[in-house]
Amino acid sequence: AIAKGGQLTYLNLTSCCNIPSDTVEDIASHSRKIKVLFFWSPSDKVLHTIAKNCPELEKLSVEAGNYTYEGIRELVMCCKKIFSIILRHSTDDAMLNEIGSYCPNLRKLEISSYSKDTAFTEKGIQKIAAGCPQLTDLRLNRQNPLSNVEIGVIATNHPQLHTLHVPIDDKVTGLTLDDLATKCASLKKLRLDSLRRLSIKDISYLKFCKQLTNLCINNGLSDTERDILKSYLNVSMGDFFSSSDLESIPTEEESVNEIQHASSSSSSFSSSSSIVPPENYFRIGQQLYLQGNHALAHIHLEKALEQNPADSKTLSLIGLVLDAQGNQKEARKYYQRALDQNPTDISALTSQGMHLHMEGATAEAKTHFEKAITADPNCSIAHFQLGTLLQQEGSFAAAIPHFEKVLAIDTLFPGAKEALLASQLMNLGKR
Repeated sequence: AIAKGGQLTYLNLTSCCNIPSDTVEDIASHSRKIKVLFFWSPSDKVLHTIAKNCPELEKLSVEAGNYTYEGIRELVMCCKKIFSIILRHSTDDAMLNEIGSYCPNLRKLEISSYSKDTAFTEKGIQKIAAGCPQLTDLRLNRQNPLSNVEIGVIATNHPQLHTLHVPIDDKVTGLTLDDLATKCASLKKLRLDSLRRLSIKDISYLKFCKQLTNLCINNGLSDTERDILKSYLNVSMGDFFSSSDLESIPTEEESVNEIQHASSSSSSFSSSSSIVPPENYFRIGQQLYLQGNHALAHIHLEKALEQNPADSKTLSLIGLVLDAQGNQKEARKYYQRALDQNPTDISALTSQGMHLHMEGATAEAKTHFEKAITADPNCSIAHFQLGTLLQQEGSFAAAIPHFEKVLAIDTLFPGAKEALLASQLMNLGKR
């Protein structure tokens, strides 16, 4: 009855696994404005009905079903506006061939196949690579993990990806990840399901993904290793993928409207409880920063700063946001403002110190790192940066204790062992 009203734009039938096909067909036949469809188990006949009656369809998600490539072909041929497809069933090369042939504007694709006999192969991945050049979100699930060659196909043909989830085989090494990071420099979210235990050294190659903010490695990393990677790559670690994770992030316009609404509401009440606490804006801004939504994070953090202009924590985080956006000049201003309010702010000291080091102001950089170490003797990043600076100056004996301290704090800190050994050898050479 609702469908016959002709105004439906969103329909989720994933919990209706026993709904008769003719009922689904009847709904589809009256839903010409439908844009988002979630199904549990459609047949080819149902997909044909959707194709014929739902020209406005933009997003399709299917959990299971008895459909074939013929149903997929009919749907993608007729639904020209579709830009998001999720098939969590037995996706094969024939289906990927149809998607690659008729979906040049596809931006999100999530496919699964858990049967070795019918799983999609490199051939299907090649077809998607050739036919869907605008993909920014690709998630592949397969019982047989992807090979070096298949990872290479994805990296070469989809440099614009910002989200990637793939299972990788035991032959994938740091060199493969280096190639992926170099070619897919826009990656923000990456999940790797690995058969073997990737080493810290392998994973550290991902540092070339300058925009990477979320990383999930399913191969038994220890808590210490995760902390090291979080610090070294400046990312959030954890399983951030879900069926609706991207849809749940507000747009910039929605967030601005929300903030404006909160501000206007506060003027309608005399009670201070109507004003959004600054820590809430900070918390949301921090979360958005970790999600890679830097523009929106900046909006929230500036709002927090309006209510508490002296908060060094907020000032320092805005600096990190600006750094992530490539605006180093403005970032340095915020780090300095943070230090003006709190001269012992660890994040501001180390970040400003690294900027000074890169600019050649080594004396000032050294002072910043030393102050960070005084404020927190176990700040491994400050010790490593100071050791590196001393090493570059030729002060190898002075650099050694800093690298030793880094390893005493984090035994697997990336590059620390090599830096210590190099300083020890060079120090011996000077004698």
